[in-house]
Amino acid sequence: MSTSFRARCLDCPFWHKLAAILFLVAVLTPAPAVSATPIKGRNHVCPTAFWNFGDSLTDTGGTLDVFALSLDPERSPYGESFFKRPAKRFCNGRVVPDYFCKPLISTLRDQIARNVVVPHFWQF
Repeated sequence: MSTSFRARCLDCPFWHKLAAILFLVAVLTPAPAVSATPIKGRNHVCPTAFWNFGDSLTDTGGTLDVFALSLDPERSPYGESFFKRPAKRFCNGRVVPDYFCKPLISTLRDQIARNVVVPHFWQF
């Protein structure tokens, strides 16, 4: 009896409406980072950090060190157009984090040119 009742409930159009409403609430609710109160002494125009843990949108290029025998980025394209030199990447060019970090790198270069100490820049 519970199986047929459960199947009938999942076929009900109410579940589709509920899913659509929950999706709209999730999309239209502002993120905590956007609506958070400002922290004293912080610049809120530009981000201060970018964390990348190597998800499917990135190609961090370290796979040759980990899987030296099974993967070979030495074959084309291996990043041959990545900033005018090969980068031992499996992609040919920039990936998503490269575009996100472009403003951060420009800001870092400006700070280094002005001899400002940047204690929070880490690259692993």
